[in-house]
Order: sequence, then C-alpha cells, then structure tokens
Amino acid sequence: MIRTRLIVAHRSVTGVSAVGGALLAAAVWLLACGAPVAYADPGDTVAATPDVNDALVLVPLANQDYADTADQLYLAPSGFDGTAAVFITPHPGNEIDNVAPGVQALVQAVEADYTAGDLSATDPLYVFGYSEGAVDSGLAEQQLYDFGIPSADLHFVMVGDSASAEGGFLNSFVDSFPEAEQQSVTALLEQFGVMPPLLGATTPDNLYPTDVYSFSGDGWANYDDGANIVGMFTEHLAYLGLTPADIASATETTDGMTDYYTIDSSHIDFLDALYNQLLLALDVSPMSSATDVPISAGTESLSSALELSATDLTADLQTLSAEFFTALGIPDLLAP
Repeated sequence: MIRTRLIVAHRSVTGVSAVGGALLAAAVWLLACGAPVAYADPGDTVAATPDVNDALVLVPLANQDYADTADQLYLAPSGFDGTAAVFITPHPGNEIDNVAPGVQALVQAVEADYTAGDLSATDPLYVFGYSEGAVDSGLAEQQLYDFGIPSADLHFVMVGDSASAEGGFLNSFVDSFPEAEQQSVTALLEQFGVMPPLLGATTPDNLYPTDVYSFSGDGWANYDDGANIVGMFTEHLAYLGLTPADIASATETTDGMTDYYTIDSSHIDFLDALYNQLLLALDVSPMSSATDVPISAGTESLSSALELSATDLTADLQTLSAEFFTALGIPDLLAP
C-alpha cells in the first residue's frame, strides 16, 4: 500500500477565444475561493494524522473533489491505491504569508510519520503540490532531508510549480531583466515581502524523486521572459481539469532526481479543462477526470450549482476579490 500526502495549494488556447477563456477562468477563481469556511483561521492547527491508507491534501480549500481528482489524474497512475483526504493548511494572510506556515505544517506532518516508523522505501510517502503547494513542497524538501528521511521514503508530485527549475516565475523573473536592473527589481520585490527563500526558490533535483507537470504556456511554471503572462490566469487553473490522455501527451526531461513533464498547451482544449475545474470548485465531480471523454453535457448540474452559489458569491464578493489570487498561489503584488 503506497500512502500519500497531497498538497493542492492550486497557452495557446485551442478552441477557446481569449476573452471566453479568461471569463471562464475568472469564474473558476471566484468559485474556488467560495465559502469562507474553506479556509483555516490563523490560529488553527493542522488536522490530525489520518489513517495510514489516506492520502492527505494540504490545501487552504476544503474541497474533497480536488483531492480525488489529483489522485485519479496524477497519483493512481504512479501506483497509489489509498484514499485521498483533505488536510487544511494554515492560511494567515496572502500567498507570501502562507508559505512559511505551509512549509512548517508539511514538515511537521512528514517528520511525525517518519518518527512513528510509517515511512519506508517499500511504502514511500507521496506529497502532491499544486501551485503554492508545490512551492511549499520544494522548500520543505531540504528540511526533511536534513532531518534524516531517506530519499527512497518520499516521492513528490507537483503541478503548476512556480519554483520549477525549467523557468519557474520565482527563479526566473528577476533574471529576465537586464543585469543592471536586477538589484533594483529585487529591492522592489522585497518591499512587498517577496524575498528569499521564496524569491529565487528552485525545486531541488538531488534530494527526493520528484515529478513536475507544467503547461508550456503557464507563466508561473514557465515564465519565459514574460511571454506566458496570460497563462498565469488561465492555464494555471486547468491542471485538475485535464483528461488522462492530456497528461500522457507530455514530453519528459530528467534533471537529476526530478522528472519534468511538459504538456503542450496548443494540444489542450482549455474550454473543457477550465470547465472541469469550475465543476470541482462547485463540488460537482467533473466527468473527464478519470476518462478521456470530453465534457459536452452537465449544464443542468452546473446551473443548479451556480444558483446555490449565487447568494454567497454576491454577499462575499468583496472578500473573494481579496482572496481571489492568494487561494491559488498568485502573489498579491500581481493582482489587478
């Protein structure tokens, strides 16, 4: 039995107009941030250690569908056969404020399992991170390695990793400026609280086996000197809306102990992918998460879910706008 901790923190566009895709992405953002109860208060502690057969989803959003879909799309194919369960991360503020307590929560949970003798090379602990969760995972790796946890006892899986060594925003944004301007840019970012270890963070390639999945047009995972900025607000939200065939189409490169899987954005129907992830945000299971059948129906379920959410969305709009980006790992300084 392979157990897992999941951390789901969360372009050329095929068949979707830029405006239509952006509007759908906006709906995903709003509804994913939905009910305030989904967030842990600053004083909350992390959930109790689950049963050994559980997969733990370390997120600021209490959404079981995210955990189940991450399991189906990214973990079950790697051999995991347990049950995914949500694990709430501390959420004291914006994305920048959330990183340190998120890393600490992960480190404490994994170290406790290791100390209890629950980790081994034959029963490794998987850690899944989406967006902010991927950054938390990468920053936690060094601490876990220093604690003495063997490389064979852990396996990390990340999607939308802004600390990717293959062009992640956190380690390539400053370098995209002329060398003479980089010091000034770094100083400006520090004024917003973006500083090491977050600024410059790079997913390790020499500590634990790691799989990193990225869209070629996701500007958080592949900044590409700013060429993929639009993808930060569209493609970055679609990783849990893919089909198994979409993921299987990725090209693989290896950097030390890290395997990078790049999904060509031009081959993805982002209308379907964003629609799937919108259903997840509404707690409506997407129809394509476990199959390769595109979504063409389901509008009745979506309409019902939207009606149920409309009152809360209207009442909480001001709060949602403030949490719009932080819940999905988007720094406040880049929010409009």
